[in-house]
Amino acid sequence: MKRPNINILIFNKIFQIELIAKDTINKERKMLNAIISIKQLLNKIDFSAEIVPINDFDQLKELLIDLKNEPLNEVELKLIQRIIKI
Repeated sequence: MKRPNINILIFNKIFQIELIAKDTINKERKMLNAIISIKQLLNKIDFSAEIVPINDFDQLKELLIDLKNEPLNEVELKLIQRIIKI
């Protein structure tokens, strides 16, 4: 019986790990971009004059959409959900 080529097996496993790592990096990069975007929007708010609805997803989302003047992307929406949960 022929033994499988160990080099090929190892490189296949490393390739699978590499793909997972690249996917994780890409997701985290998108989250960092969303964090930067939301922080920039929040910096536009005069907190002494505006009540920021930090416990209401829909109201916070609408406030940020108004500040951004366009819809929030999927990652920004996920970030708002995380903000509400904390």
